[in-house]
Amino acid sequence: MYVYGHYIHTRARARPGSQSERLNARFAARSPLLRVRPRAALLGARELRFAPLLSLRFGEDNDKPERWGRPAFCEEFLSLIWEVVLRRLALSHPNLIVVKLEVTNLASIREAATLVETHLRGAGLNMLINNAAIFTENTLETTRLEDMISGYTTNVVGPLMVSQAFLPLLRRAAEASGEKGLSCNKAAIVNISSALGSVELAHKNYSKPVIPYRCSKAALNMLTKCQALSYEEEGILCTAVHPGWVKTDMGTQQADLTVEESVQGILQVFSKLNHEHSGAFVNWKGQKVPW
Repeated sequence: MYVYGHYIHTRARARPGSQSERLNARFAARSPLLRVRPRAALLGARELRFAPLLSLRFGEDNDKPERWGRPAFCEEFLSLIWEVVLRRLALSHPNLIVVKLEVTNLASIREAATLVETHLRGAGLNMLINNAAIFTENTLETTRLEDMISGYTTNVVGPLMVSQAFLPLLRRAAEASGEKGLSCNKAAIVNISSALGSVELAHKNYSKPVIPYRCSKAALNMLTKCQALSYEEEGILCTAVHPGWVKTDMGTQQADLTVEESVQGILQVFSKLNHEHSGAFVNWKGQKVPW
């Protein structure tokens, strides 16, 4: 599974008494049984609170633990703090493997894809979550050329390049699956988008112009639609998801949702995605977001 830096997870168990176990217990008390069970998922992880909790919660309450025999993967930005946080998390979860990946570096993307393929040992990748993004407070008057280029490179080109690199593994998973239709358990690309990229909703949330971010997320939505049209017949689900305005480093403490609320909603959405959501744009509640 892949999130704003990048992260994957498969049925990892936390050590007794660890912070990870406490997070799992707190979340499990609030969450109903989830039916999203990809054997291997790649998730980007940039937000220090959002991604680890999503990876820890992913796959909990699974009544068929033997299906979680494949390793999980995580990709992160090359920063010391991420190195420490993710490797500590991996120590508590044997099925979590940290993979360095910079979404703006093609060589890094290819190396990560090769490493993930090696760990999968001939199996496919069921779920790729593209969550890498950058966010700058730029208005129409203050936006610079480099702001737009940087925003598009990370928020649109990055997910495209990552999807290209991992497409063979997604195809392998789809071909090997005995499931009919489309689902996150079979093979899926989920692009984490934003309502700020909605053209129709722009007049309602324009108090936050953030021009490069808005434009890049609108472009990511188009990428999602194109991926759906291209890969649906191969059994790969492609959907864009708005996680809500979340209290993270990017969302700030002024946001509406806690990390736990957003993660719980997103996992519920993942468990219900099917052919009707191919090329769709939905929020953390599963409601369709206007383009």
